[in-house]
Amino acid sequence: MITQEDIDKAREDFPDLYKDVYTYEDLRTSKLLKIDEENWMSFYFPFYALLSLPIKLLLQAFQLNQSKAFVITNVILNIFALYYFFMVYKRKSGFFSASLWTLLLLANPILLYYRFISAECTLFSLMLMSMVLWSENKYKKSALLISIASTMNPTAMGTGIFLFIDYALSYWKNNRGNLFQKNNVLDMFQLICCYVPSLIPFLINYHYFGVFYPSSNLATVKGLFTRFLAYIFDLNLGLASISIFLILLFIASFIYSVYKKEWKLFIQSGSVLFTILLFSITVHINSGMLNCARYVMWIFPAFVLVIVNTMNLVLQNKKVIYCATLLLCFAFQLALLVYNGFYGPREFNSLSKLILNNYPSLYINIHPSTFNCRVNNIDGAYDIDDIVIYVNEKNGEVRKILYFNDKTNYYSLLNKIGSSEDEDLSKLKEKIKSFNKKKFYYININKNAEIQYYLKD
Repeated sequence: MITQEDIDKAREDFPDLYKDVYTYEDLRTSKLLKIDEENWMSFYFPFYALLSLPIKLLLQAFQLNQSKAFVITNVILNIFALYYFFMVYKRKSGFFSASLWTLLLLANPILLYYRFISAECTLFSLMLMSMVLWSENKYKKSALLISIASTMNPTAMGTGIFLFIDYALSYWKNNRGNLFQKNNVLDMFQLICCYVPSLIPFLINYHYFGVFYPSSNLATVKGLFTRFLAYIFDLNLGLASISIFLILLFIASFIYSVYKKEWKLFIQSGSVLFTILLFSITVHINSGMLNCARYVMWIFPAFVLVIVNTMNLVLQNKKVIYCATLLLCFAFQLALLVYNGFYGPREFNSLSKLILNNYPSLYINIHPSTFNCRVNNIDGAYDIDDIVIYVNEKNGEVRKILYFNDKTNYYSLLNKIGSSEDEDLSKLKEKIKSFNKKKFYYININKNAEIQYYLKD
């Protein structure tokens, strides 16, 4: 529960964050939920804040900037999680491989989120440790960590569900003749209890607001599959924005798990895909991110762990191939991180611009709103009521057009672009005639195309 006194205290302890915040009305509605005129509640369950509290109190004792508590907590949690991963996989795959895997986990936008006062770094750390514990068959500890993670984002429980499936199959296999033996039942009961933290935010929200989760109004199955694919393959916000090679290895891991009937590996792969599907339910795909989507960033450790476990199975006696593959992935990932630099949710990264400016047909934009968002620099951009035109800013040539085929957009497009090679736009008109009505299409004009188009003044 939050009161006016808490807001006054926040302004005193965090002057650089809340110096102009005096009342509830000064805060965005997404930060606090109103219970009554004098009491409010955080939109997110405050587990991340609780984790940051010890560092905050320590900084307060030494009269230092307490706002740094969040950054320091993020760094400490990530170091601890990466160290734990390294120690476990050093035993499994050797010092050199474990070191490279650790660096690969670190060489992604998580570095940018250290200064971001949000739960993403905590989720990243908890997801990493949970997946390592799961791989070690330490089900209860893994379930507890993923359950805690889900208090900050309930979709993390997608991984927890599949963990339980793996445990249940293992339980059945190992205790087929003694399913209800006292020790076996007790062990399963203990595991179930580890999931209790995940229920706390739902129960609190339902008690005060009559809904299980405040952002449930953002959930929709419309466009679900396109968002799911975008979170994987989109070059700006998806896993592809971190490493295309790792996506290929993940697909190979999934196929291998099915072909070789490695069911634990198959279930872990499924947990990653199911978790991505769960956070794809929410409509706001184009906001609140630094570089890749924040959801993608915290599922990334689980994504990598599937690949690690597969390579340890397949290439354990082929060290040269193992290390060469790992070095290639790390080099590509680091190069991509440096090349793209920092970019926000309303702009294309450097790799996307390189492709769009030269061979836009190779740039596969899965979700139309993400293209609209970045071309027009619009937050969200979910409603597309006009054609969207990407232009090479260096020479003014049109490279890619998002076109919804109806009469209004047809004339809008013809009025907006021109061409010295196709003055009456007959070639373009002919192309549009092949489109079905009331559907989105991309029109691509490569840099070496015979006909080039430009925006009219």
